[in-house]
Amino acid sequence: MTDPGDNPYLAHLKEDVRGRARRPHPDRRAPFRPPTDQRAIQFARFRAGIGSPMVPQYEHDQPPLDDGFVETVPEVMSSAAKDKHPSGYSHPPPDNRDRRTVPKVKSTAASKDNKKLQPRPISAHGNYPNYYGKRAVRSRVDARLRFIDKTWIMGKKVLDVGCNAGLVTLGIASLFQPKFVEGVDIDPALVRKARAALAMRGSLVEPEAADEGHPEDRMDVDGDVTTPQRRQNLDYFPVSCTHLFGPLPVIDISQDATWVDTTLPAPPPPPFPQNIRFRCGDWLHEPNPSTVHFKYDVIIAFSITKWIHINHGDAGVKKFFNRCYHSLNPGGCLLLEPQGKETYRKSTVTFTTAMDQNVRNITLQPEDFPRYLLEQVRFSSVDYLGTPENHAKGFQRPIYRCVK
Repeated sequence: MTDPGDNPYLAHLKEDVRGRARRPHPDRRAPFRPPTDQRAIQFARFRAGIGSPMVPQYEHDQPPLDDGFVETVPEVMSSAAKDKHPSGYSHPPPDNRDRRTVPKVKSTAASKDNKKLQPRPISAHGNYPNYYGKRAVRSRVDARLRFIDKTWIMGKKVLDVGCNAGLVTLGIASLFQPKFVEGVDIDPALVRKARAALAMRGSLVEPEAADEGHPEDRMDVDGDVTTPQRRQNLDYFPVSCTHLFGPLPVIDISQDATWVDTTLPAPPPPPFPQNIRFRCGDWLHEPNPSTVHFKYDVIIAFSITKWIHINHGDAGVKKFFNRCYHSLNPGGCLLLEPQGKETYRKSTVTFTTAMDQNVRNITLQPEDFPRYLLEQVRFSSVDYLGTPENHAKGFQRPIYRCVK
């Protein structure tokens, strides 16, 4: 083992009073070693824009990948700063003071007596930062997806209203081969979290081949372009590649999601992760789509009717159902998962006066939603799909399919 006295950097890693070794500064960690695994090397080349059919080339001023070791030398301080820090390095020396002699500062935190007076985090729209932690989802696929038939989604345009961190949206985009999926949430922090999850999940997918042949070589007798049905490998690259090199960039092709030229055959749906995007917005109060190109084939509304009810009352729920109907193409469907009325008061959100008044004046109960969708909104059929299993009774909610 190397003697710490021979290396001033190792000598600086002294143990603190708790007996734990000080962690080095992030810029002064162990030297990076290039990966030896072939897929990791391929991932690194794709991250640098070398030979990848799906990643655009970076600017020329970015240095290429180095095959050697990257040594990081600690920055030595000036002679004037050495008087203040005898260690000679830019970060301060370890604090070796005796904790028993350090004067204690009285905490300003709230005590148990005035705990009720402290404001709690408000997620007035159900935008919990750890929502899927409450549902105890320990897999990358949400349990509610098993109630969705793949034929309803394949090659269709899908909208996920209130997508939260995007777990359901990512599962639909990666497993059901849709034409395009859009996740909308009112919380910008959750949208950023969903985009980060998309970048991480999309970086593990096997890239497409660079040359799949000319379209004329893949036409059938009717002149339609045929594409081979090859199962997409969603775990081609190891997860460690995203930690070593960062996630791969996701190419946004949302402008190609609406195919308007009917004289030519429609292109095949793009693979994951090019078939999904997330955006922030209040979808309930956005204008109705003006043309068919801005409508959807499937709208997913999982666990959001409660928050519309609390914030906008019966009028808000009725407006949401009518907006879903007008935003669907003929034959499209609404996948609805309403919360029970007994869960309205069990939320951890501190109700305002208006929210409390909305809950008191509710006349359209959640169990009456299927009848209202049939009789008032004029959906052609409302079918009960089932109730997902969950350890918490509050998350055992029915799922309905409403066909326009």
